[in-house]
Amino acid sequence: MKKRYLILGLSCALLFSALNVSAAEFVFPGKSGGSVTINEELENVYVAGNVVSINSNIKKGLYVAGNTINLNANVEGMFGVAGGTVTVRGDVSGTMHAGAGSIFIDGAIGEDLFVGGGDAILTETSSVAGDLIAGVGKITINGPIGRNILLTGGEVVINSKVAGSVNVKVDKLELGDNAEIAGNLEYTSKEKAEIDESKVLGEVIFHQKETAKAGSFKGSGIFLGLLTLSFLLKLLGAIAVGLIFVYLLKRFTGEVIRESLQRFWPSLGIGFGALILIPIACIILAISIIGLWVAGILGAFYVLLIILSSAFASIILGTWLIKVLTKRQEYIIDWKAILVGVIVIKLLALIPVIGWLPALIFFLIGLGAIVQWFYRKLV
Repeated sequence: MKKRYLILGLSCALLFSALNVSAAEFVFPGKSGGSVTINEELENVYVAGNVVSINSNIKKGLYVAGNTINLNANVEGMFGVAGGTVTVRGDVSGTMHAGAGSIFIDGAIGEDLFVGGGDAILTETSSVAGDLIAGVGKITINGPIGRNILLTGGEVVINSKVAGSVNVKVDKLELGDNAEIAGNLEYTSKEKAEIDESKVLGEVIFHQKETAKAGSFKGSGIFLGLLTLSFLLKLLGAIAVGLIFVYLLKRFTGEVIRESLQRFWPSLGIGFGALILIPIACIILAISIIGLWVAGILGAFYVLLIILSSAFASIILGTWLIKVLTKRQEYIIDWKAILVGVIVIKLLALIPVIGWLPALIFFLIGLGAIVQWFYRKLV
């Protein structure tokens, strides 16, 4: 039986050996609950939990997924985080990537800051040495920015020094009393903002956001029709794929779905680590001539994992929603779970800025569960 998984087994073995070589630390919640607290200095840390608190300095990189995340210490490398509420009170030496409903930054970012979410606040004691690139509902910038600002959002308040230029597409733009832009200010909005141009050393360039004209209704209707047709075809395609897994690969699908939901946080963390570390392992192996063909196998396995995880994300979400809504004890994996999951994920994807986050979370959970399934079959 295990001979069928020989090639995949080699790939998995290489993956886990790569994790050991990179000296990564994986931290998940214990059996007592979903909270994780780190009080010791670690290196290359991957963390997943409901409430995650980092109270000690982290060497090299830190990657966190959870509901509420608190960084109360410094990170000497890159910081990647996805969650509901993210609070950063320490300093990050490298680049920071954050996706969350609410983001609060009170520390110094040594390189670029990438932000996607609902609301974001950069306090007076925060700073970004590089560029600030964001897509948010509302953002308030009170700390200095070392280079440029490039963002799109609903409401943007700039109340600090910006060493470069600012290019934004917003509903509302405001420059505070402490704003000072060394370069140009270029913004696109429905209405022209009241801007004190003495706060901008370069040019102030305004672009009127176009509104639909009466004469363009017919063309818009045709475009909307095509968009609706495309959306419907994607919806039906996702449902068809889900039905294939649930009814033709019933045992495999059931084991993966139950693994993902019964071990939610470990699956999320393993999925997060696999998404990042497998490509790194491929690159390391490809450098050596001997490992080149192995890198090809591992790369093919990675593509397979991505495809499977994308399909399973909707099924996992639908199964979980039905269990919560019906208050059943067991997980029911059938066509209803597929239908509910696919529709909900497609509708969430239409939400600006943060619509991708639920899909990403359930994708990572599915990825983690599938990796664990293959691992159990081999060990």
